[in-house]
Amino acid sequence: MKHDPVIANQNGLSRTDYLSIESDINGVDFVAHEMERKWGMGRLRLIVNPDLRQRFDQQRVFFNDAVWSGNVADVRKHGEATIRGWQALDAAATADGHQPLAPTVWETTTPDGEVVRIVQTEAEASAVQADGRRVQVWTLAEIGKVIGDFADSAGLVKSFFDGATVESVKTTVRPIASDDAMDSLDQILGVSL
Repeated sequence: MKHDPVIANQNGLSRTDYLSIESDINGVDFVAHEMERKWGMGRLRLIVNPDLRQRFDQQRVFFNDAVWSGNVADVRKHGEATIRGWQALDAAATADGHQPLAPTVWETTTPDGEVVRIVQTEAEASAVQADGRRVQVWTLAEIGKVIGDFADSAGLVKSFFDGATVESVKTTVRPIASDDAMDSLDQILGVSL
């Protein structure tokens, strides 16, 4: 019987063991992703009772420790338990009357045709799917930061002229003269070369 080649990693796992662990991790990640899409990123564990939350958090530690140990049987055992934990959180939140996220999504397109979806919160952003399209998802907080960065240009116009609309935003970069290139990089990077 031929032994599987060893994959270069810290535990010296065989290819079969590596693939088995990877498969279990993928299964747990899939369920986690589905729950985060349904309930929002990081929200589900916070809306259940503290005892269940603590038991779930401990189970995730067991699973992560098993992955780091490279013990295939432990990864399988704790992976399955972590999946049951996600399912228990889902059931408890539903039984307590909590509602999954149903984000309000606004869509627009960029000048090059890319779809932009706008939601209120990060939790809602995690629940928005791309639907096979090239999509950017922005939260209101992110849009606020961008507007803040452009307050000295487009934002200033909107502040002074009620009803003004932004038709385009252009940024200009002052070319660096070749003699000043190193000095400019030093200043930009805050280092001396």
